[in-house]
Amino acid sequence: MNLKSPADNPHHEDYRADPNEGTELVVSKPQPIISISTGASIAEVVNRRRLIKDLMQQVLVEGEHYGSIPGTGSDKKVLLKSGAEKIGTMFNLAPKVSKEEIVELGEGHREYRITIGLWHYPTGMFVGEGVGSCSTKETKYRYRNVSDFEVTDQAIPADAKEKKQYYRALGYGMKKVDGRWVWVKYGDEQRSENPDIADVWNTCYKMAEKRAKVNATLSATGASDFFTQDLEENHGNHGRDNLPTVPEKPAEAKPAPKKAPPPEDRATLWAEKIIGVDEEERNGKMVYSVQFEGGRVAGTLSQELANKAYTLSTEDPDRVFRAAVKPGRYPGTFMLTGLE
Repeated sequence: MNLKSPADNPHHEDYRADPNEGTELVVSKPQPIISISTGASIAEVVNRRRLIKDLMQQVLVEGEHYGSIPGTGSDKKVLLKSGAEKIGTMFNLAPKVSKEEIVELGEGHREYRITIGLWHYPTGMFVGEGVGSCSTKETKYRYRNVSDFEVTDQAIPADAKEKKQYYRALGYGMKKVDGRWVWVKYGDEQRSENPDIADVWNTCYKMAEKRAKVNATLSATGASDFFTQDLEENHGNHGRDNLPTVPEKPAEAKPAPKKAPPPEDRATLWAEKIIGVDEEERNGKMVYSVQFEGGRVAGTLSQELANKAYTLSTEDPDRVFRAAVKPGRYPGTFMLTGLE
């Protein structure tokens, strides 16, 4: 007897005798049909995308809720924590830390790994989660930029406090050395290991939490159509995920004419008087702001350029300078690149 059953059992429930074949058996039981549910409807997905787009146009502010990615060629914006919170509020999502891990890296260094879940608080339904990590071995936390200095034999000028910015632009300032204030001359900045690494533990924890929250929001709401995550925070990524792809065959259409940038972005030279130079320490670096009579300000990290701006403006306050500038990292800001 020829059987078409792997079990070779003529009494198996999946088989019956074929009247046309005598005792030969054939398969008779139908196979089940698998049904896949899509969850959200197409209309709902379209509506969700429209809501995010409306939120960008009416509520979110560039520079506060999202920013740009300089140098990657991507049109997508970086979603910031405050922007993620606005999107979460719109969709009634409540974040909650569901898992956290601290990895000791030795010599006081730590890595924080956090998972944040999102729940729809009117229904209590879980909608997604995101992960984020941060380590004290990241450059911005591991090192400190300190200025080399040399103690001079000069007395501290009587107007040192009132003219702090003036003296700092010239490379001098007050510093407490061995318990007493002395007049010093600053040299080049140097990078050194952060001796108080425990001071940034909480900062790193908050950064890991922020990265997890942004990651969760992007994946749970579909906001990744409009935003990406800060590339500086994606360890070792350096923008590779956002580089434009190269088509296999270049388009033969003529390139569209370039749009003229706004007048301020197009300008490379300012012809104005300099009325002052301010300085501020940011993330261990000195940033100098050159103020022009027209009300505009151009920043620079060059102490030499800041010294030149201050010296020339004080020697000849009525002189009109030609300042070379370029657009800064944020809209409406400018960086000073030259002065004559």
